[in-house]
Amino acid sequence: MPTARKAVVTDETIRVHAYHLWEKDGRPHGRDQEFWQRAAAELAAVRPETRRKPASRAAKPRAAKAVAARG
Repeated sequence: MPTARKAVVTDETIRVHAYHLWEKDGRPHGRDQEFWQRAAAELAAVRPETRRKPASRAAKPRAAKAVAARG
């Protein structure tokens, strides 16, 4: 049975979708944030399981410990 990959919503996928929305709306000037937010919301609605998650706070101390151990 093939394994299904989870599609991740990245900045690149948001950028491409926002560009298509912008073109479809007639390429209005000065509304880049509006199109970015709209694209991000639409992609998250289509694929709710792939929403971007903030970096874990627990990962930061581990990274700091690794740098301190080297240094």
